[in-house]
Order: sequence, then structure tokens, then C-alpha cells
Amino acid sequence: MNADWYYLKRRWYGGSKKVGPLHEHELLHRIDIGEITPDTLLMSSKTRQHWVKMSQVAPAMEHWQWLQHPTHPHGGHGSSGHSPTGHGSPGHGSPVHGHGPAHPGGHGPGSSGHGSASSHSG
Repeated sequence: MNADWYYLKRRWYGGSKKVGPLHEHELLHRIDIGEITPDTLLMSSKTRQHWVKMSQVAPAMEHWQWLQHPTHPHGGHGSSGHSPTGHGSPGHGSPVHGHGPAHPGGHGPGSSGHGSASSHSG
């Protein structure tokens, strides 16, 4: 039930290359490593085979924004059911949720909003 995703990768000498098909978890991984950004063009059956900027794909943007601000209240730890394919119910195992250790900065020393009493001395 996963939609196949494609994206346009810019070549260093100009032009672009169509990359895909990718499953949802592969698409999210490429967002994680910065290969896909909000300006990257994406296409799938969910976009009716039209090229659209990632910034217009709400679940992909939510994932990207979580990477930029991992302490955000929703921070990928809720049950909003969002995924780029639109299939985020628990039965589909959407990789948008449960980011785990691959996404640093959400918990630990120096993260804002957490552990306010434990690190203050004096």
C-alpha cells in the first residue's frame, strides 16, 4: 500500500536526474541525511504524478521540521498518524514516529525545556 516516491537530484554539472522509486522509509532517510530538502521536487501517486516541492508535502515537511527542532512539542513522539504516503496508522508502522537515537538533540544535556531542576546548582 506504500506509494512509490521519486525525486529530482541536481547534478553537479547541471541538469537533474530522476531517482526512485523509493519507499516511504527510504524517502525519510534521504530527508534525514539532507539529500532531500524543502526545495527538492517529489512525485508519487499521492501527488497525482505531478512534480511538487517537498515543502508542499505536509508529512515530509513535518519530518524535516522535526529534524530542525527536535525539542518541538510534537517532536515525532505523538500519534498524529502522518507520513508522506498518508498511511500513518499504527498497523502500517510509519517510520515518521519513534525517531530513536538516529536523531540527536532531543534528550540529554543542553537540550532546552528538559531537566530544569537537575542541572541547576547553587
